[in-house]
Parts: sequence; C-alpha cells; structure tokens
Amino acid sequence: MSIQKPKSKKHILVIDDDEDIQNFLRKILEGAGYHCRFAANVEEGISSVKTFAPHLIILDYKLNEEIGFEVIEFLRASQSYKNTPLILISAKADKKIVLQGFIIGANEFMAKPINPSILLQTIKKHLKLHELPIIKYEQERPIVRGKSIGDIIKINELGMVLQSSVKLFPKVKIDIESPFLNKIGAGPCNTFTHDLATVPKPGTYRNEIKFRGMDEKTAKKIRNIKQI
Repeated sequence: MSIQKPKSKKHILVIDDDEDIQNFLRKILEGAGYHCRFAANVEEGISSVKTFAPHLIILDYKLNEEIGFEVIEFLRASQSYKNTPLILISAKADKKIVLQGFIIGANEFMAKPINPSILLQTIKKHLKLHELPIIKYEQERPIVRGKSIGDIIKINELGMVLQSSVKLFPKVKIDIESPFLNKIGAGPCNTFTHDLATVPKPGTYRNEIKFRGMDEKTAKKIRNIKQI
C-alpha cells in the first residue's frame, strides 16, 4: 500500500459581493498565512473553483440578486470538488437558511459580523478533517487502522452513542481510549459498533456502540450517572 501525502499550501476561496467583507477576510486569512482568491457572484465563484482549486470555500448566502446555494450544488455534484469544505455565511441567522444550507452540503454556518478567532478555528478544523492521505490499495479488501477524535453524547449500561467525523461500519470491534470510561471502570470492556451510523449534519456521524464484558459494579455507576 502506498500513501500520497497531501499538499501543504492552503488556498481559500471567498465568494462575497461586499468589498468591505472581502477586505476584512483578506486581512484575517492572509494574516494567518492562507493564499486567498475572491469572487463576487455565482459565475465567478464556480469559475474560480475550477481554476484555483481551493482547499476551503467561504460563501455568502446572498450575492446581489443571486443565492449562493448554486455554488454548493455545483460542488456536491462534482466528482472533483464534492469533498471541498464550505463555510456558509450570512447577515441573517435564519433557521431556514441554515437548515437548507446543511441539507444541500454546507459544512458550517456563521452569521455576520464574523468573529475572526472563531473563523480561523473553524477553518483549521475543517482543513485538518480533509487533510487525509490518498490511499492506493495493492491488495483486495485490506485492513486499515486509523484514529479519530469523538464525543460520547449518550451512555447507558448497554452501550453509548459516539459522535465523530468518521462513519464506522456496523458490527465491528473498535478500541476506545477515554479517561471518562476508565474512571467509571468501563475501559476494559470490549466495544462493538451496532447499526449503521446516523448523520445529524454533513461531515458528522453518530455511531451506536455496544459494551461487552461489563461488570455489575460499572453498570451501576452508569445507571447513577443517568439519574443525575
């Protein structure tokens, strides 16, 4: 198996018709070391995607009389750009806009005025999630091991729900490193995925995990946690 490492230079495309926002984002992004390009409408945005090949896109919901969703639809329908992370921004934090944006493929939503530190943290997170190696297999159905950070969002004595950026196959054994599980005594338990993962939003998966080999003492601790 050979691994091709991803390029290190990061390109960010900003699609926004407001020159003040463009200048504001230019200062933040270039100050953080990113190479930026700017577009003011849907046509320029799609053309820039093809020529600039950005690692991440920041897209305004409203571009003069146009709606920016057309850019997202182009990306997600393209074999070449379908995995490019996209941050949707808008002057209105309208729930319908946010929901529709996530449904068609936006990865994040941020309302204006934009907080520079939160923006940079969000960009760093998504660039890291998508900075994965391209793996070329030299044998059929190899076993590949990997690591991912996740959050335990539900737990009982039978199992838990693990939320992360990785979709796990059902009915496979996984190893979980968790100070919390170790503290309550569940660390030594065997953990297996159960059914297919659910998708609360694009790029996020909720995997149901089952415990095996849990003793009654640990089960009691977990039941007490539920009662708090």
